[in-house]
Amino acid sequence: MIIQTLKVQENLFILKDLTDYFQVKESTLRQWIKRDKLIAIKENNKLYSHPKLYLE
Repeated sequence: MIIQTLKVQENLFILKDLTDYFQVKESTLRQWIKRDKLIAIKENNKLYSHPKLYLE
């Protein structure tokens, strides 16, 4: 439900587009997702997220 709300209120970014924001490689972002540090959704075989979904 939170993701759906964010999807409406915020633009979700393809994971590749977040690499510049976080200044890390895409592989690091994928590790963060696996470690529950970054929330992402998979849609049409692509991962989408937003900087606000990073959990410190």
